[in-house]
This record gives sequence, C-alpha cells and structure tokens, in this order.
Amino acid sequence: MTRTGKAVLLLAVICLAAGLLADYPEMVATGTTLALLVAAALPWAAAPPHLSAEIRLSPSITSAGGTAEVTLVLRGAVRVRELGLNDLALAVPKSRPGETVEISVVLNDLPRGRHLIGPVRVAGADPLRLVERSAVYGTAQILHVHPYIWPVPPLRVPFSPDDDGEASPYALRGGVIFKELRPYVAGDDRRLIHWKSSARHRELMVRESVIFDRADHVVVLDTGADYYRAQEFEEALSIVASVSVAAARHAHPVRVVTTCGAEAASIRGRDGTVDPGPVLRLLSGLSLGPAPSPSPPLVPPGAAGYVTGRLPASDLVSEVTVIVVDPGRAAPASDWTGQLVVRSAGDFAARWTAMAGG
Repeated sequence: MTRTGKAVLLLAVICLAAGLLADYPEMVATGTTLALLVAAALPWAAAPPHLSAEIRLSPSITSAGGTAEVTLVLRGAVRVRELGLNDLALAVPKSRPGETVEISVVLNDLPRGRHLIGPVRVAGADPLRLVERSAVYGTAQILHVHPYIWPVPPLRVPFSPDDDGEASPYALRGGVIFKELRPYVAGDDRRLIHWKSSARHRELMVRESVIFDRADHVVVLDTGADYYRAQEFEEALSIVASVSVAAARHAHPVRVVTTCGAEAASIRGRDGTVDPGPVLRLLSGLSLGPAPSPSPPLVPPGAAGYVTGRLPASDLVSEVTVIVVDPGRAAPASDWTGQLVVRSAGDFAARWTAMAGG
C-alpha cells in the first residue's frame, strides 16, 4: 500500500469512528466511501502483469574497465511502463498485447568482480495510487569482470627431462613424434603408410605423428591479506591474468592455484587451442583472505610463477619466476635473480617484455 493509500485508509477509519460516535451520517458515508476506494484497489495488487522476462549478457565475461550490454526480452501482456534492473530504472516502450519487447542498456567502466544482473523488478500502482504491487521476473545472470590483461610474453616453464611430453588425445596432428598406428582413411598421405604393419593386419595402416603436448603453466597466487593493500592485490590479479592469457595464446594449458584453496584450469579444445575462461572467471571473484599456512606457501613442483605481495626468502623455490608487487621497493630489471619486484601490473608488463626480448 502506498503512502496515499495508508493516509486514505486512516482517514476512512477516523471518519467512520467520528461519524458513529457523533451520529453524523454524512461523515459515516464519507468514511465508507474512502474505505470502499481502498478495498476496490486491492485486487490490482493481487494481479501482477502476465509476462515473462529473459536477461541476456553480451559478453558474459569482460575485462575490468570494459563494457557489457544487457538485453531484456519481455514477452506476454506487457502493460508496464517502467521496470527496475539492479539500480537502473528502465522505460518500457508501448507495444501490442503478445508482442515481444527488447530493451538494451550498456554498462560502462565495470569494476572487477562477479556482478549479479537481475532479476527484473516490475512495480506499479492502481490509477488512484492507493495500492502498489511488485513482482520479480526472469533469472539473474552473473557478469564476470576479470582483471585487466596486459600483453606480455608467457612465463618460463621449468625444464622437463621428458622433452617429448605425453601425447594426449588433444595433441596436435602433423608433428614428428610417433604416437600410434591406425587404419588408413581417405585423404591420408600415402607416404605415411606402414607397409609391414599393413601386411600383418591385412589392411592399410598409417603412422600417426603428433606435436608433443605443451607443458602446463602453473601460476601460484598468494591471497594473504597481510601481504597486500587493496590496490596492490588488484595489480597482482592483473599480473596473473596477463601471464595466463599469454600462456593460452601460445597453446600452453594454464592452471592457477591460490593460497586460499581456490584453483581453476584452462580448457583445451580438440584443435589444440587453449581457453583461459575458467581461470579468468576465478580471478574475477577472488578476494583477500587469511595468510597461508605454511608461510610462505608450498609451490607445486614445475610451477611457472609465484605472485605475491611480500618478498619471500631467496630459497623459496628453484626455477620459478617470483613476482612481488611492492611499490615501495621496486628493484631494477638488471637485478634479476629469479625474483622480480614490480610497482604495478603495467610495470611488470614493460619489464618482463623487455627481459624476454619482446
């Protein structure tokens, strides 16, 4: 009930009470009329608009500072003139009954995080503004805003004695590493036919060669609240996102491990491409937490990088690039000892690109 409705109802009670006590029929009639007006408006609140709403995000994942378009698709008896979406009030254009209505709004300069978009709120009141109604439509969608990504070369992966790697079902075809013999299919290069095996199996067999699997890029992120100020943590997240995307662009699988226990890995397609989407979604929702135990944390063998906000002991790990976000003690790139102290993600991008010869 609106403020006007409450005031009218209160006035109706006063008129009825005063009219009955004073035996004043006109006042009783006035109170009765006001009460009937409020009662007549009640069915309006009990009958919300018959419509359905769908929320679409394009894209559903974007970079910090970027934009995303939200499209609302309304179907049914769209009789409302305004609806709410989060903190936005959106006007609904006029339409015929049963017509589909689409409303688009662009969200700009988005901060990092997981933003819940929706559901749609529809509110209205009767013609006399005595009773209001509200209803919720559609399913809320999550908009992932990952840290800003700087163009950088990938981190160095520690040397593995098995240079050939392990040929998985995702290994790229056409390399020099023998994987298996398989039956000949139309279109195969006849030069790959293995005649001795073909005679033994009584069918044409060809040699299947692949490009050995790329080594995983494991990046460890320290999320201890004692090691960062808020902005420094955002810079650390941006560094992790940048090196993860760089590895994926070079077809290296990526796995990000955090000291708070959360982790995510990239998805590798059949064509050998690597999608860092799960890693970026993880980074979009991370926040500072308790300091890791043990401190400094244990870094998995073969990790490519360790990003933190505190300068660790020099013997923390071997053959791992340690990136420290500390604006107060940034060291020149010439002091490279396996640890790189940087002021920001942009500082890291410039210095790491120069050190990698990019």
